[in-house]
Amino acid sequence: EIRLLRKLQKGTPKDFEIFCGDILSALGGTKNIVGGSYDGGIDFWSTDILLNGMTYPSTLGSRVVVVGQAKRYADGNHVSEVDLRAFVGASVRRLGELKRTKSEFIGLLQPAVLAFWITSDFHSNAKRFAQEMGIWYLNGIALCQLAISLGFDENYEANHA
Repeated sequence: EIRLLRKLQKGTPKDFEIFCGDILSALGGTKNIVGGSYDGGIDFWSTDILLNGMTYPSTLGSRVVVVGQAKRYADGNHVSEVDLRAFVGASVRRLGELKRTKSEFIGLLQPAVLAFWITSDFHSNAKRFAQEMGIWYLNGIALCQLAISLGFDENYEANHA
């Protein structure tokens, strides 16, 4: 995990956002990268991740929509509770927008997951807040462990296509 993590920390923020999208693709979801200066606090979103490993055919309500924030931070630069609170607000706004503009993909009552993935770690108060709110928060090691379990390795290259 450490070699992959160091590679992610050396890459660009855009490369890390693409990596997070690739994780969602590997989980069976779509990959939508929206990061950048004017992303409204959301870097990626995904639909079509099936609840509990269900198989098709399935309706919108049996699939999860994920909205997430990707932070490529150096070791020691930890995410705070304030960062997560801002993310929750941005997520609610983006989910409302997606449910209005992408209704063919995202139903009004479709389950949503908020994901905050980073290459460093979270302050203890941020971890507590994430747990209380039900945020899917992954630090750099946990994210790399997930990636490796999905078949990624330290030779991973972001696909910019």
